[in-house]
This record gives sequence, C-alpha cells and structure tokens, in this order.
Amino acid sequence: FVTRGGLHWLELVDGYAANLTLFIVGGVECLAVGWVYGADRFAADTLEMAKAKLPKALLWNYKLVVPALLAVLTVQAFVSTATSKVHFPPYAVALGWCL
Repeated sequence: FVTRGGLHWLELVDGYAANLTLFIVGGVECLAVGWVYGADRFAADTLEMAKAKLPKALLWNYKLVVPALLAVLTVQAFVSTATSKVHFPPYAVALGWCL
C-alpha cells in the first residue's frame, strides 16, 4: 500500500475483502450449520463434546436471526461500497470482487 495509488488500494481491499466477504462467509456458515448440517445435530454434538446444552434461542439465532442480520449488513456494505467517495474503473471493481 506504499505506492502512489496506496489509498485507492486500501479503499479497494477494505471495501471488498474486509466488509463484503466477511459478511457473506459468515452468512454461509450460519446457513450451513443451521440448515444443512442441522441445528439439532449441532446441539447434540456440542452436548457430547463440551457437556453443555445449548439454549433453543441460540439455535434459532443460528437458523434465522444471524443470517437475516448478515444479509442486511451485506446489502448495507454493498451500497456503501458502491456509493463510495472513491470511484473505481470497471476493472478495479472486478478485481475487488475477485479478492
């Protein structure tokens, strides 16, 4: 980031790699644990390994609340990145999505 375009690189990496990617990956993980693997199986595995029973509210959070909040945050991050003060050419936006 110590080139003449350092601030542009920082904005590109911060906008795409830091914000959007983390929200998308977190949402996919919650969907995978809550729906694909199953929240009940996850609770049973946690009880077997840690000898601690998970509250039903936490399981509902994995299935519904957290993915919904992450979807809202992903849309907000996308809008704030798209309406950023720094305007990137199309190849830079494509590079940002590849990060």
